[in-house]
Amino acid sequence: MIDIQEVQIFEIQREHLPEVIHVLQSISKFKPVQTELDQIWHEFRNQPNVFGFVAAIDKNILAYGSITIEKKIRGGVLAHLEDIAVHNDYRELGLGNMMVTFLCKFAKNLGCYKCVLASKDTNLQFYKKCSFNEGGTHMEIFLDDFS
Repeated sequence: MIDIQEVQIFEIQREHLPEVIHVLQSISKFKPVQTELDQIWHEFRNQPNVFGFVAAIDKNILAYGSITIEKKIRGGVLAHLEDIAVHNDYRELGLGNMMVTFLCKFAKNLGCYKCVLASKDTNLQFYKKCSFNEGGTHMEIFLDDFS
């Protein structure tokens, strides 16, 4: 068991990437090729207004979340939360809520007027507990199927 008070959230570093990919397996089965990790890291880090954060105790990665900051045409600033994931061994301890709260405060400090995210129906109750409200319908198309 972990002491939630010992958890620290900080920006992801290259050495965290393998563990973060492992944590993300809980929300998607996609797994990049090991030999491509340096290129993936370089491309991720060079995106403007995209930030990734890990929740950890010592060097153990317990959770991950990312945020993209978008400037809207009318001047507002919006935050998109993505890839909120908690290691399977550390669920139900409040780490997901901790990560979402951290990301929303991060967004607020950057002048964002709201945070948005897309969620599977099975996760709606979790996000409602994090003070999110349903605000519409999320649509998607996988471009492999697009002609």
